[in-house]
Parts: sequence; C-alpha cells; structure tokens
Amino acid sequence: LFRSLVDYSRAALYGLGRLQLTNGLLMISPVSYTLCLIPLAIVGHSSLALFVGLNLATTALCGAAMVRVAWPMLRTRVAPTAPSMPRDLRKFAIRSYAGYFSPLEALNLDQLLVGALLSARALGIYVAASAFGGVPQLLGSAVGLVAAPAISAERDRRVQFRYLTYLSVGTGALTAAAAIPAIVFLGWALP
Repeated sequence: LFRSLVDYSRAALYGLGRLQLTNGLLMISPVSYTLCLIPLAIVGHSSLALFVGLNLATTALCGAAMVRVAWPMLRTRVAPTAPSMPRDLRKFAIRSYAGYFSPLEALNLDQLLVGALLSARALGIYVAASAFGGVPQLLGSAVGLVAAPAISAERDRRVQFRYLTYLSVGTGALTAAAAIPAIVFLGWALP
C-alpha cells in the first residue's frame, strides 16, 4: 500500500509538471543512505541487518516525503488545461496498475531461486552483479520518467515522434556508455 501511495504521488507530481521537485525528492533515499553509511565505514562497522534496516528506513523517508508533498498539491491544484479522464479510461488505469510491477523485480524471485539452489557466496556475487546490471536500467527509467510527461503534453504527433526518436537514441547511447564499462570492469570489480 505504501509503495502504491509513493508511486501515485510521484506520478501526480510529474503530471503537475513538478519535475525538479520530484527528482529532488527521489534523491532523499540515496543521499540519506550514503550519509548514514559514511560514519559506519569510518568506524568499520558492518552488519547486514543494519544495512538492510538503513536502506528500508531511508526508502521510507523518501516515500513519506513524496506523499507529504504530493497529496496537498493534488487537493489544491488542478491543471486548468488537463482534459477530464473518461470513466472507462480511469477504470482501465486502476485495473492495470496491479500489472505494473514485475514480480521478478518486486519480489526478487531470481535471488530467492539462486539462494535456494546455490551457495551464499554465489548469491552474494549474483546480487552484486545484478546491481551493476541495474545501472543502465536506472538511466533508462530516469529519462523515461522525465520525458513521458513532456512528450505526452505535446499535441503535434510529428513533434512527439521526433522527441521520442531523439530520446530513444540518446537513452540508448547513455545506457551503452554506462553498460560497456560495467561489462569490461565487472571481472575486476567482483574478484
């Protein structure tokens, strides 16, 4: 439920055109997590339970901030040029939301399978390698989240197609620029 509130809040802020605010709020989690890890690294303290707890706490902090900022804006500000959503489209959007999340990503079924079938060391290597593989996906998702409202707001289909083509090529180049070094240095980074 909390994840859904955060996702709806993020979508609402993007829909209201508050891109910088939304992206700033999204930075709360990684920045606060990093700030918590620095003192732990200095004193040499390491505990899986502590790291997981910090990750959950900073993610919850980011989500709570997103919801806290978005919901009052939704009550007071309605875009005057926004078309009303037909009832059948609204019902479709609500029903399709359940299929929005991939079970592989949301439940980490791949990690569960690796952990059940292989050793804890193999699971650790798999999770670290998956983190490297997530960098290009993160870049593509970030561009998509920012570009989607801008493209959909454009009324001219030719301009939309031009934006989409430009962003697709640019995002492909950006993800390749991130993925190729990760592939090249993965063996060195994960001895």
